[in-house]
Amino acid sequence: MVVVRNAVMEDAERILEIYDYYVKNTAITFEYDTSSLNEFKERMEKTMQRYPYLVILTKV
Repeated sequence: MVVVRNAVMEDAERILEIYDYYVKNTAITFEYDTSSLNEFKERMEKTMQRYPYLVILTKV
């Protein structure tokens, strides 16, 4: 089963872990360094003021 929900700040650390892989191993983020957790939370908050920020959970 797949669950899609709005992200909450408690999700930030795991989202950042996933994002870190793409920063370090691909060119799709256009970033060279991964943000700190605090910087990432600020980005999330800014985005969430205007747009949905979604997470997908997979349950077996």
